[in-house]
Amino acid sequence: MQMLGLAVILASVLKACLSTSTPYKPHAQIGEVQVQIGGMVILPCNNSAYRRGELDVHWEAMGKDVAFFQNGQLEAGQGYEGRVELQLSKALEGDFSLTLTNAVMSDTDLYECLWQGKRSISTVILNVLPPPFSELHTSVTEGEDVTLPCYGRIPKNKPWEKMFIQWLKDEEEVLLFSSGKITTNTGYRGLSLPPQEEISRGIYSLTIETVKTSYQGIYKCRYKANDYEAPRSGVPETYSLSVLARSGSGSPSCTLVCEEEFQIDRPASFQRT
Repeated sequence: MQMLGLAVILASVLKACLSTSTPYKPHAQIGEVQVQIGGMVILPCNNSAYRRGELDVHWEAMGKDVAFFQNGQLEAGQGYEGRVELQLSKALEGDFSLTLTNAVMSDTDLYECLWQGKRSISTVILNVLPPPFSELHTSVTEGEDVTLPCYGRIPKNKPWEKMFIQWLKDEEEVLLFSSGKITTNTGYRGLSLPPQEEISRGIYSLTIETVKTSYQGIYKCRYKANDYEAPRSGVPETYSLSVLARSGSGSPSCTLVCEEEFQIDRPASFQRT
């Protein structure tokens, strides 16, 4: 959300500059689009007012290469390989709209379509959203496996050994991924994060194998987008887990009262409709 807030501020500044300075024609286009993680989205850019038949256009995200033409071929920037498309026939007519597929959480950014590498044709704020959550609570039976969801936005260029992901249960750390290694609380077994490919997409979910009744509680996922910042909350901020004791295990069964004990307030953005 901090990145999106920065993008909105920058877009506002761009609008102000366009309205107060001496304009050139055509005016730069400014827009905002959103897509769910894993989806496809089009970033619009219409350059038809300039000379047609030329491919002198460059897509950037906060100064980092996204897509550009080189020797008549579309090249993708780091982290966008195999995920960007631009139709040559349309580009020759001045439509440089960029199609981005398999969106990842860190694609959230402010994108610019630049003519000759310096003149802004289009500025697009892209917001990649996690899937909707119908519930922020899960009930499982003792001995089952469970996965608690978490999504975040660690930058694409973040080295694997510098990533930081943390899971807390009732404010106690149960798992930490730091310096390229996972460490877990000695009181918890069978905890794991997704594979590296999924983490790179912004999925930091916690999988617990063979759940015990003592594992029930309120879980929080946190991560660092930058080394110097304090850990920020993932989405959702909290997720509650109730564990039902197996019949005949000798432990009291968890009833509706137990579920209510661990019920948490659901943020407005995740309320059922």
